[in-house]
Amino acid sequence: MEEIGLKDNRQFTPVDVYAIQNMNRLQRMMDECMDGAVDGVMTEHFGRALQQYNRYNQLKYQERYAKASEQEGRATEVTVGFYLTDDDYPIVSVVYEFCPRRCSDVPKVVVAMQSFIATHSGWEIFDLNTDAEWQGISCDRSLVEFLHYEDHINEIQKFFLEKLNELHEIKVKNPDLHWK
Repeated sequence: MEEIGLKDNRQFTPVDVYAIQNMNRLQRMMDECMDGAVDGVMTEHFGRALQQYNRYNQLKYQERYAKASEQEGRATEVTVGFYLTDDDYPIVSVVYEFCPRRCSDVPKVVVAMQSFIATHSGWEIFDLNTDAEWQGISCDRSLVEFLHYEDHINEIQKFFLEKLNELHEIKVKNPDLHWK
């Protein structure tokens, strides 16, 4: 029971029941944030995103609900989505990452990322020079930052579009990196 997080309390709270009852609505809202114009720009800049039929598995095993465009040989990946944290609110994020064991020119990818974040505020490097399976850069915002707007989905889409357009600069300046 401890392994699956049920050691301490085996009772559903009212918040748990409310979350279960609204799970499909939440999924549709998150999908809408990543579909439409966001999917179009992602496809235009980085190739068709994978249709993530396994987003529930992502939630369970990776603590994320995201759409990804795998680049050449899955050496790199561009992702938009929602990442669960220990904080009260999930993170809304755009990510460009690489898999060191699949990426043949890690130093070149790292230099491109470092050059990019030097000129673009809000982007940060994560897990670089670690043994993490995926390393890269991301631009993250807490979901709470979008809640004061009247249309949360529209504002999240604008964030995704802005950051995908910024990220496209890496591809334009480094066309020889692992791209579709």
